Amino acid sequence: MQHQLNWNQARIKFLATLILALLKLTAVNLVLLANALNGSAKQQSNCRRIQRFSQQFEIPFQQITQVVLALLAPKSDFILAIDRSNWKFGPLQINILMAAVVYKATTFPLFWMRRGKKENSNTTERIQLMERRFKFLPKKRIKAVVADREFIGCDWF
Repeated sequence: MQHQLNWNQARIKFLATLILALLKLTAVNLVLLANALNGSAKQQSNCRRIQRFSQQFEIPFQQITQVVLALLAPKSDFILAIDRSNWKFGPLQINILMAAVVYKATTFPLFWMRRGKKENSNTTERIQLMERRFKFLPKKRIKAVVADREFIGCDWF
């Protein structure tokens, strides 16, 4: 990642360690991640380190998308999975329209948009999501698109 991101080396090392911990644990529990980060540091120190990283550093997702696509398989074709997720976090209604790249039985969510409504996505929103994807993943690299039956219509496709 060092060659593709012009970040501070300590930040890149932390992000790489955090990603490895996420993959190893297949969980996003803060305490579990803190235990997996660094055996010599106290759990509370690692929890605080993760919190500081999340609060103080705005992750440039466009750069991350480029890195992930470059690391996966630069010459392979991908399956693009499209889905919408809706849930409540306290009083906050969260609704996300997402496109993810499927690679060797693992899905990497790379393109998304948060929506301010609870209902299904519409054609305009799907077109906006696909336009974001075209910036990083050309049509010729997509071997198939999979989605739930709520993603009807031809115009966006």
